[in-house]
Amino acid sequence: MGFTLFGHYFNVADAITLCCGLGFTLFGYDSAMFSGILTNDYFLAKFNNPGSTLQAHITATFDLGCFFGALFTLWVGNRRGRKTMIMIGCLIHTLGGVLQCSAFSVEHLIVGRAVAGIGNGFITVTIPIWQSETCEAFIRGRLMAIQLSIVTGGGALASWINFAMRYVNSDASWRFVMAFQCVFALSCFSMVPFLPESPRWLVSKRRNEEAQKVIAQLLSLPIDDEKVVAEQVDIQIHVEHEEELQRTMKWRDLFKDDKLQGLKRILLGAGSQLFQQFGGINVILYYLASVFQNSIGMSHTMALILSGVNSINLFLSACVSSLFVDTFGRKKMMFYGYFTQGICYTMVAVGLGIGTTNSSKLAVAFMFIYYTSFGLTNNVTAWVYPAEIGSQVHRTLVAGTATATNWISNYIVVLITPIGIANIGWRFYIIFAVFNFSFLPLIYFYYVETARFTLEQIDEIFEEDYCRRKGIEYFPRSRISDTTVEKDEPETIEHEMVEKMV
Repeated sequence: MGFTLFGHYFNVADAITLCCGLGFTLFGYDSAMFSGILTNDYFLAKFNNPGSTLQAHITATFDLGCFFGALFTLWVGNRRGRKTMIMIGCLIHTLGGVLQCSAFSVEHLIVGRAVAGIGNGFITVTIPIWQSETCEAFIRGRLMAIQLSIVTGGGALASWINFAMRYVNSDASWRFVMAFQCVFALSCFSMVPFLPESPRWLVSKRRNEEAQKVIAQLLSLPIDDEKVVAEQVDIQIHVEHEEELQRTMKWRDLFKDDKLQGLKRILLGAGSQLFQQFGGINVILYYLASVFQNSIGMSHTMALILSGVNSINLFLSACVSSLFVDTFGRKKMMFYGYFTQGICYTMVAVGLGIGTTNSSKLAVAFMFIYYTSFGLTNNVTAWVYPAEIGSQVHRTLVAGTATATNWISNYIVVLITPIGIANIGWRFYIIFAVFNFSFLPLIYFYYVETARFTLEQIDEIFEEDYCRRKGIEYFPRSRISDTTVEKDEPETIEHEMVEKMV
């Protein structure tokens, strides 16, 4: 199964990646577009030159909407399925885009930002789960890295459209920028109905035959192929085991130290997103042109050009990360990424604090290095890790909590940034240098490696850890390696799994 687009044939797995990429392009575009709009004279004049506090509220309302959208997904996401939640999110985001580009008052604009954010909350919770549940373990991180490089590509596109619109002498210079986000939302929406649902979600809903058909499509194999049967059996074994453990569980049981280790996995997933936001990416992403113009004193044109160039730098760095994300490992990427980001923020503060022309150039250089480091590391880890770390029965809960954490942290950072820069100047950047360095011991001591393990094997890592700590003998339910998962495993393992079920 597959389809042809612009003369290129896409198999099912490729098509899902493309669709997820369009959804994440929307995320990247909307996150970056206000960087240039906030320096647009026609936009500022239309809304009576809003001060730094009002600008912060207009910009950050999008993130607040994302937070509530993510929370709502926690409630209904697992019941409605991955595809339905993505489609609803795309439609809501499109409505928000229409409200924004047609705004004639601050209130109207803020409502549009909030509505778009709610839709984006649906999308950013569900897409990583859908992708992780429909791809093979040895390329899961790479596919997510590709998606997130597309996010940065959306941000780069927003920067350059803002630059191009600088030469349009009317309100269209900012209304077009806001309207263009709808293209990505509608493109993603139009693809989803033709793609399969997550086989793991289907198994959890006792739709095992459908799940087996989807696995066959994803692997491009006949439905009765031994590898397809073994994969479906493996998923079914783990889902049934987790449901058996969960059957007597209540919400308060998440706080218990049991085999599922639900609370630990929620905290690890949410922590990865909190680290990303308080690592300071959106201090730069949302306000880069404004920082160049107001903190460093560049002209409007040069500020937009450098913002566009830096967004390309982020895009290329994110593309490179796809080459090593599944071999280098998530934990190492997080550790070295935040170490480098801490150095960058320290040097930005030093450069702006000295206040000379050369020191300002130093600050700009380290903003570029920060973008490079973030693109190579934490651009991908914060999103792929929560989608991997949760058990099947808790995956939506873990990913939703992590994404909600991302957006509420994002909201706080975006809200305080223009106010902080206006009031304490270069000292504001020291705060984020400290944050980045403070994450290092937490990552080193508490985070678990997930690269190249199947989702079922990750479940077993946590269960084995629990048994080891409690002195209980552990019996794995399926294939699990002490190191990595290879693409092609011995057929005898598959035979053994099928025989066990029979």
